[in-house]
Amino acid sequence: MTKINATKVLSTLTNPDKILPVAMIEVATTAGRVYQGYKRGGEEEGRERLREETSTAVFWLLGVKVLNSIGDFIGEKIGIKNLNVDVGRDELRAPYLNIPDASRFKTCAYKFGKIIGSAAIATALTGFILPKVNHMITNASRKKKGLEPVEDNFIKRRGANKDAASEKSTSLPAVSMADFVEKAKNNAKNLSFKGAAGFANGAINLMSVLSHNIENTTAGRLMSTDAGMIAGRVTNSRNKFEGMEFLFRDTASIYFYLFAAPNAAALLGKMTNTPYVQPDALEVVKNHLIKSIGSNSLNPEEFKARAKVVPDNIAELLSKVPFNNKGVISLDEFNAVTKDMYKETALKMSGLQPDMGGIKLLSKQQAADVLSDGWICDPEFLKNAVNAGTYGKALDKNKFIPRKAVEDIISSVGKFTDSLIETAKNGNKCIDAKFIEDFTKKTMRTNLAFRIAGMVFAGFGLAYLIPKLQYKITEIRTGSTLFPGTADYSDTENVKN
Repeated sequence: MTKINATKVLSTLTNPDKILPVAMIEVATTAGRVYQGYKRGGEEEGRERLREETSTAVFWLLGVKVLNSIGDFIGEKIGIKNLNVDVGRDELRAPYLNIPDASRFKTCAYKFGKIIGSAAIATALTGFILPKVNHMITNASRKKKGLEPVEDNFIKRRGANKDAASEKSTSLPAVSMADFVEKAKNNAKNLSFKGAAGFANGAINLMSVLSHNIENTTAGRLMSTDAGMIAGRVTNSRNKFEGMEFLFRDTASIYFYLFAAPNAAALLGKMTNTPYVQPDALEVVKNHLIKSIGSNSLNPEEFKARAKVVPDNIAELLSKVPFNNKGVISLDEFNAVTKDMYKETALKMSGLQPDMGGIKLLSKQQAADVLSDGWICDPEFLKNAVNAGTYGKALDKNKFIPRKAVEDIISSVGKFTDSLIETAKNGNKCIDAKFIEDFTKKTMRTNLAFRIAGMVFAGFGLAYLIPKLQYKITEIRTGSTLFPGTADYSDTENVKN
């Protein structure tokens, strides 16, 4: 029987670039919502949910990426260079600074336009075109059965008891693209840049942040399409009750898609005092500690003394380093203020990130590790752990990894080591290679279980809880348990506006 590789599985489930974890939740969501639809609205609602959920999942998982790839192909054909360079930036990383000055603005502007355009096309399809197609298919089916087709917003055309003014005041507001564009123009006028250079730099900075988030983060990919998709579905709903269901369902779904699984896993970890380290980074940590301890067996205090030794006056030492307001200093400035006492270690530590425009940098966290001593302060080890924990992107000069993501990995290494020491102390045991191996396996398996539990929680919310709540809201407002997409409420006295 093949053993499950917990590291590989957990790494896949936590990797934002992998489709599998999202697809697993989407399958559960689609199955649950289709089933709930069949229970309430029979074949009509069940089939609408099946078409809607599957098509939206395909566009969300693949659509923007495919359109983005097409954009890259077109860009290369028209002479845009360096499209493989991430345009995200922070105080430690800015890959696009490696792009020649002459083509930097053009490259960033094209990438921004390409990404926004891809998201806009996906939004138009999922929010505006697919709902219309779905309604057309339902009407075609109704005609075959001898039923009257359902018109959009038909409740307004069937003698609802409210007058037009009252109806207008209580119906869901439509999103006006003209208003949106006008507001965007006004906001642009309010931006102040000093001179052409200031405008270019300001525009590049803004475009780089937005482009990176949309292209490289799960939240960015979802939010870039969801806002327009929700507006489109509400606008194209057949009546205000169906529109309210879309509004509630899709906005509530954002939490369960983005945050439910990691939040649940983190909560379980906190409740059980289980440390979390990105699984690939944890493998590096385990191997490094086993290699460092060798054949020795150390009591917890001895192990702690070798794992990390922080000077008692670390705060005083750091206070003498002139970090900028972002907590960053150049390597040359650090060496100057410390009189080259840590020159070799500092040079290696600055390698945790590629040079920024030819300048080597150190963060305050990295400087603290330079001033400290011990196994888990070793720059080469930290570099390997961070690179593994970012799926090989941290040391790629063309990729952008946020400073916080890197520092979270380094902090988690310290927390893992503290937990290992505390566990040995509580069990009155010495720490050797086997203890490290066993503790790592237990930690990995526990975190895998927590992540799966988080995904189950997300699936429960998306597939069961949200549909139940949205149906109940409609039932309270209409006094009916009918599918609002095809129900006629014109003769129902209990309808609440």
